[in-house]
Amino acid sequence: MEVPDPHIRMNMVSGISNTGDVRFLTYSGTMTAERFITFLKQLLTTVPGTIFVIVDNCTHPAKDGR
Repeated sequence: MEVPDPHIRMNMVSGISNTGDVRFLTYSGTMTAERFITFLKQLLTTVPGTIFVIVDNCTHPAKDGR
């Protein structure tokens, strides 16, 4: 089987509840604010109750977080 490009990649953002329910979103390219907000909106519509968001290994072109 031929693979057209050895660098084809998919990314994923995910969340897990305290009861073990998993929600995820796969995407190609880089994480953008628009994609992250889309993921959070999906969480709000499918998860009842309070949502705590923990973001790890987050990088931003501004580097200073402002």
